[in-house]
Amino acid sequence: MENKNGRNFYKNIGRPWCPELNDYVAFTNAGIQHLMRKNGKSRLRNEQVRRFRLLPYAKEIIEGRDIKISHGKGETVRFSKQHDMAVIKKLPADFWKLTKAYGDVAITVVVR
Repeated sequence: MENKNGRNFYKNIGRPWCPELNDYVAFTNAGIQHLMRKNGKSRLRNEQVRRFRLLPYAKEIIEGRDIKISHGKGETVRFSKQHDMAVIKKLPADFWKLTKAYGDVAITVVVR
């Protein structure tokens, strides 16, 4: 899946219900940016392509019940501009990893 098609697919996922989290999961602009960038730097092209190709599994994993779930705490980075200067803020964040096995391969979706 090319990035352009991947972006369209991503935007059309909507807000699937996650029974394991007992909440909806929103696919936001921050999430799509994370597929393409990490800590403000572009991911390698092959890494972007790999992530976009795995997108069709995301909704299935989120909506599924036969998944492994783990919770962690970490930081999220916010980039903004103030008075024409770049500002980087590190904020605490909760993360959940939802993992589903497909044969001998496991796919993980990270939700914040």
